[in-house]
Amino acid sequence: MQAPAERHWAALLKVLRYVKGTLTYKLTFTQSDGHTLNAYTDAGWHSDQPTSRSRTGFVVRYGSSPVAWKSRLQKVIATSVAEAEYMALSDCCHAVLFVRQLLHEVSGADLAPTTVRVDNQAAIRVAEGCSSSMGHVRVRYHFARQCVDEHITQLEYCPTNKMIADMFTKPLAKPKMLAFCQQLHLC
Repeated sequence: MQAPAERHWAALLKVLRYVKGTLTYKLTFTQSDGHTLNAYTDAGWHSDQPTSRSRTGFVVRYGSSPVAWKSRLQKVIATSVAEAEYMALSDCCHAVLFVRQLLHEVSGADLAPTTVRVDNQAAIRVAEGCSSSMGHVRVRYHFARQCVDEHITQLEYCPTNKMIADMFTKPLAKPKMLAFCQQLHLC
C-alpha cells in the first residue's frame, strides 16, 4: 500500500484484535456427533451497499462438526430477499452434493436425504416446486429444486434466531456469535 491512511491503521488493529481473541478456536470432531449430514444456509440481502449484491453463507456439518462452509457475495443482484435466499440455497446444495459424493466414495453407504435448514419460507416453497413466482430466476439456481426432487436434500424451516449461517452473512453481536461458534464446536 503506497499511502496508508488512519482508517487503514484502524482496520489493521481491528483484524489483529480479532485474531488475538480467536487464537484458541479450532475445529473439533467427536464420535458422539452421529453420522448425519445437515446444513444451514442464509443470505444477507443487499449486504454490499456499493454493488447492491447479497451475501451467501452456509455451513455443511457431519454430525455437529463443520466440514464445508462459505461466505461470498452473490454473482448477480437479487431483486428480493426470497431470491437471495434461493440463490444461497442453490450454492449450499452444490456443497452438500460434493460432501455426499465424498462420503459415499469413502464409506460406500447411501445417505438419507440431507436436511438443509433455511430461514425463508418463500425460498423453501420455490425449491419444493410449490411456487412459480420466481420465473425470472436463472435456471442455474433451480439446482436446489432438483436436489429436493431427487431426494438428495430435504428442506426444513429454521427460525432466524437459530440460523447458524447468519455468522457468514452479517455482523452479529458477540453473545450470538459465540453461541453459534459453540454449536459448530469452534470454541
